[in-house]
Amino acid sequence: MIGVIFTGGTIGSSISDGYISTDPEMRYMLLKMYKESCGYDDFVTDAPCTILSENINCSDFVIIAKAVHKMMLGNVEGIILTHGSDTIQYTASFLSCIEEFTHIPVMVVCSNYVLTDNRANGLRNFSAAVDFIRNKCGNGVFVPYTGRAFQYLKIWSNWFKLKEISSQRGLYAAKNHGRTDSKNRNETVGN
Repeated sequence: MIGVIFTGGTIGSSISDGYISTDPEMRYMLLKMYKESCGYDDFVTDAPCTILSENINCSDFVIIAKAVHKMMLGNVEGIILTHGSDTIQYTASFLSCIEEFTHIPVMVVCSNYVLTDNRANGLRNFSAAVDFIRNKCGNGVFVPYTGRAFQYLKIWSNWFKLKEISSQRGLYAAKNHGRTDSKNRNETVGN
């Protein structure tokens, strides 16, 4: 069983009168779309908050961390946290600093457009998260985005570089991309 925690963001929103706003029905649409395309539906869900990620604050981080902790007590294989793309890097980094969240895969997933838009990559990102968990590809906090998974590492013990990847407003994801040498130059150690 995979835990899914819905928090809002574009992946959990719809467009009304030309504006994007959170829509509680979209969380069920995401699971329905996934079941129709992949057949898997062994999920347990929670929705501790519904917010566009540009409005997230420290109290929301605490709510999200408590929801992840509670979900972990349910003996799940992994957790998928739906989130907005504007601040996904901050939430993923925050969660990666909590030691207990590094023992199972915690996938933080977003969409560049609302799910009803044909350009949206939310279902693809969600599918990648499910595949990552089911195939036991690793533990820790990851952000799957258009077929790649970026791992968030503890900032106090690893150097990482922010890398811009395509999105509606520019999504940033941290990746263990290299280390700095004695002359403060980035030394690439892999892709």
